[in-house]
Amino acid sequence: MSHPSRQGLPETAGGRLPLVEFVEKPGVIDLAWGHPDPDLLAVDELANLAGTTLRRFGPEALTYGAPAGPGPLIEAVVDRLGRTDSRPPRPDEICITGGVSAALEQCAKLLAEPGQVILVEAPTYHFALQILASHPLEICPLPFDSGGLVVETLPDTLARIRASGRKVGFLYTIPNFHNPTGLTLTTERRRALLELAEAEDLLLVEDDVYRELSFDGPAPPSLWSLAPPGRVVRLGSFAKSLAPGLRVGYLTADRPLTRKFSGQPWLHSGGAPSHLPSLLVATCMVEGMYQANVRRLQAAYRQRRAALLESLQAEMPQGTTWTRPAGGYFTWVTLPAGDTRKLLAAVQKAGSGYIPGITFLPRECSEARGPLAEQAPRSFRLAWSRYSPENLRESVRRMGEVLRG
Repeated sequence: MSHPSRQGLPETAGGRLPLVEFVEKPGVIDLAWGHPDPDLLAVDELANLAGTTLRRFGPEALTYGAPAGPGPLIEAVVDRLGRTDSRPPRPDEICITGGVSAALEQCAKLLAEPGQVILVEAPTYHFALQILASHPLEICPLPFDSGGLVVETLPDTLARIRASGRKVGFLYTIPNFHNPTGLTLTTERRRALLELAEAEDLLLVEDDVYRELSFDGPAPPSLWSLAPPGRVVRLGSFAKSLAPGLRVGYLTADRPLTRKFSGQPWLHSGGAPSHLPSLLVATCMVEGMYQANVRRLQAAYRQRRAALLESLQAEMPQGTTWTRPAGGYFTWVTLPAGDTRKLLAAVQKAGSGYIPGITFLPRECSEARGPLAEQAPRSFRLAWSRYSPENLRESVRRMGEVLRG
């Protein structure tokens, strides 16, 4: 993909103003970052379709949007989920969002009251923990193993919380291609979780951001598509399947909940976030570019997953284990011994990098531990998304030299 020049950016005393969050350091292949490879971003195609979008929608692309999001994208999401999930949503069961993180922020604000308990997997996405912790909520970790969330522990946890006089706001879960482990919730546990949620009147917030990046066949059905109405709020995004800079996502929920989201005053003041990018995404889907892009990314990431896992086999110390995800961005590596926080500086000095496993645990992790939480101090997350297969192999080689001692 070609990339435009950065000429004309404003200068400051320290140089150019920041443009992106992650700036590569020369000679470093840091596998900590769950960002796409710039060469996989469809710059030219999006540039062409941006013009198509403006010509197609005219001034309506540049004015205030509808509070629930523009109709063309809602219709495109209905069509796409009808093809890739077990049940398509109705248009009134969708709200367009600024991405999964922005949607989770709204869930914490709208679906839970101050002082309530939010249940999370241990480990889970570290920035989700930070988003939830920025609200006056209590975070309660749940055990997690190779089959995903350990659902059978939930009744005792809920009973203990309620016996103390506390209330649960919702359970945040990543059932497909989990961040940070890459694991997927088993079919049996999906059924058990939904049955328990219905029996216990428990709301689930499902982070389904990696749905499109399934490498070994279709992604499993979303919890939302299998659940009774009102039981699940599913958060989706185009960050991984198209481009994170667009800041476009969606949520699916039953109509009372979507009305709650779209009825917020700030949306009626300014419209749904990312109105023009949302119409660009709709154009990509209508024109078939989006579907082709997903297939291209699936093929590229499948190859990168293979390169990373093969390199781990060749380079990691004896006794090291790792997950073999069926999709997404990440694998979870567990050393036979050692503290990955203490080892990180030496790995970075060698020109590689990872995120220590302990980063993905809430501080309250003493309340409910499971196999992966217990292994977290000697574990770390690696991302295959940012680099070519050749660079992935070189990064793991550097890492292995340090970890083997």
